[in-house]
Amino acid sequence: MRSITVEIRTIDGDDQIIPVCKDAKCFARMLGSTVLTFEALVCIRTLRYDIEFVSDERSRWRIALASAAS
Repeated sequence: MRSITVEIRTIDGDDQIIPVCKDAKCFARMLGSTVLTFEALVCIRTLRYDIEFVSDERSRWRIALASAAS
């Protein structure tokens, strides 16, 4: 299974999903953006990509993504 790597950064109090790897940056470019949305991550999961987070402290994002993609 393919995977993408993203990082969650809090900017001005909002969590931003920052693409880290080449494929994640490509998905962001397709959206015409420099960041990914939660909805985009759900769609990427339906394409059978694993989503890897740079930091383990963002486990709530993993849980939300797992429940949304089911």
